[in-house]
Amino acid sequence: MKFLVDNMTCKHCVMHITNALKQAGFKKFDIDLPTQTVTLKLGKLTSDDAKKAVEGIDYHFQLMEE
Repeated sequence: MKFLVDNMTCKHCVMHITNALKQAGFKKFDIDLPTQTVTLKLGKLTSDDAKKAVEGIDYHFQLMEE
């Protein structure tokens, strides 16, 4: 699954998103700051779980591909 976080602008943002995804139970993901994208493996979790984690810390979430 890949999604865009268009208000992710710095390494501090990456740290916040990393912590939120880990806390939500995601284990395998890659955050690319220059393209403002996050790619992750869903496993037992859903795209809604990722959306809740990211939007819960006030970042925008736009699904690109599932």
